[in-house]
Amino acid sequence: SLSSAREMFAAGDLAVYFGYASERAAITAESPRLNFDVAMVPQTKDADRKTTFGKMTGVAVLKNSRNAQTAVYAASALAAPDTIQEVLLARIDRLPREERRLLQAAAVIGKDFTLDVLEATADLTEETLRRALQNLRAAEFIGETTLFPEAEYTFKHALTHDVAYQTLAPDERRRLHAMTFAAIERLHSERLGERAERLAHHAFHGELWEQAFTCSRDAGRKAMSRSANRAAVEYFEQALNALANLPSTREYVEHAIDLRFEVRHALTPLGQICIALAGGWP
Repeated sequence: SLSSAREMFAAGDLAVYFGYASERAAITAESPRLNFDVAMVPQTKDADRKTTFGKMTGVAVLKNSRNAQTAVYAASALAAPDTIQEVLLARIDRLPREERRLLQAAAVIGKDFTLDVLEATADLTEETLRRALQNLRAAEFIGETTLFPEAEYTFKHALTHDVAYQTLAPDERRRLHAMTFAAIERLHSERLGERAERLAHHAFHGELWEQAFTCSRDAGRKAMSRSANRAAVEYFEQALNALANLPSTREYVEHAIDLRFEVRHALTPLGQICIALAGGWP
């Protein structure tokens, strides 16, 4: 949320506010006549794990907008770009098999990706990979950003990255995340600290639960060191979710307790200590 979102919501100038459930009492105290309720984080249908946090994007229109109806139409068009996604999906489906596989492997690595990690995960010969990479650049799917000290590329548009990622079946997506984690760990072993966030992301989505716990905890501590407390909370909660998929040994229970204290320390400067005390153990 924007820095002023809570104040705008409490004043009745914002229809939806993304925050913590523990803020309800404070908002009610500030605006006793405000009629509102708390909803859970949206859940994925038939998911085997409950979502407790996430990244959301939305477009809102102020109720005192001078041309509210036109603004609503514009916001709707921006928030639901189905037509654009369909066009991108059709373009990706028409790609030759090798180019499509390469684009999908790149999408798992991230919006920005290095050539060495792509080579380790794409399962293509060097000649085929180079030719496919050149064709994807010519088709404006990706672009080259740097050549030194390592070749790095980026998706030209974030939506292209998202659509390419979604074309993968869940099992293949999970396999590629695990391969990407192993490749980064092997190829960039001297700078793993710089890549803590990426390692945490790939370990978690590759369902490498022990590594996901360790890397997410490290990423959270890294975020804390630069006073990025909200990001730290997200990583610590991801570490807790990873622990929930491991055996309930004494060691892991102790790790869970320690993580709850780290969440508490991260939330205290934000005035959100209640959520740390209200949560259950994994």
